[in-house]
Amino acid sequence: MTTKTKLLERFKCSIEKREWGGESVFIRQLPACESEDWQFKMMGKDGQIDMTKMRGIRSDLVARCLCDAAGKPLMTADDLDKNIPSPALDDAFKMCRELNGMLEDSEKVAEGN
Repeated sequence: MTTKTKLLERFKCSIEKREWGGESVFIRQLPACESEDWQFKMMGKDGQIDMTKMRGIRSDLVARCLCDAAGKPLMTADDLDKNIPSPALDDAFKMCRELNGMLEDSEKVAEGN
């Protein structure tokens, strides 16, 4: 087995079973290019967060991560925006950020990580 093959297998994006709203769901890790695509979606030309681009940012990440056991998306961002209450979306958003290493240091400290 080549080093490349070993590394690609070792660092394969995982799919984890979690609980959301009393239901078992699967959350997937995003590959680096998709994670960066999501993060840069909210950036302005000056490299700073552009607040006008923040609308729907939670549902966009959750739609990218929420999946079935095979990694197939369960819902679109539009499904989530129009049907899921904000507190429930916040819970899923936090799970997705946690699995994808996107929590801020202050959030990690608050959670005891």
